[in-house]
Amino acid sequence: MSGPGGLLISLGYGYPIATTLAVLMTEPPRQPVELNGKVVHVPVGPRVCVQGAPTSPGICNAILLRLDRRLAGLARKHGYAYTRYADDLTFSGDDPDKVKLLITIASRIVRDEGFEINRSKTRVLRKGQRQLVTGVVVNQTAGLSRQERRRLRAAIHQMRCSPEPCDTTEQRRLAGKLAYLHMLNAEQAAPLVSEFRKATGS
Repeated sequence: MSGPGGLLISLGYGYPIATTLAVLMTEPPRQPVELNGKVVHVPVGPRVCVQGAPTSPGICNAILLRLDRRLAGLARKHGYAYTRYADDLTFSGDDPDKVKLLITIASRIVRDEGFEINRSKTRVLRKGQRQLVTGVVVNQTAGLSRQERRRLRAAIHQMRCSPEPCDTTEQRRLAGKLAYLHMLNAEQAAPLVSEFRKATGS
């Protein structure tokens, strides 16, 4: 058994309990099918961790622990730093001559651990380029891109100028984005938070 079930068995759970917990923590893609006048949702693929479920990050981190250790060791050996967020792997460093070697060895390690690198998403971001990692600009200090901040500002301005009362759902969505930006970079967030408070009267 692989995936969450295999992980739980390796941690000492018996097969019935490991299987039951794995079923609770995963779900397959489903397709609606009409059967005898009723619509049922039929599984059409393998079970995967549920996006947004509180169990999913823990399962992911536990399954990838050995991979993380091997890639972190590879990075240290060549003077780089390794970080991972979910399935996004990032190597950061100052020696451009090591890039090709790192990609080659890291790909081999990933395959050895039972996974595959998505070549279409592999990027080499050099000094002078906008370095974007999981939606966050990390060139000098963490933060959101100018375009993303402009979009936030435009949404706040639209809310402030609208003759209609503030939509609660939209207000919460913007508040969440601003809280995220504040966590990344309080200096970038400050003027937008001020505009948001004026728009919402908070």
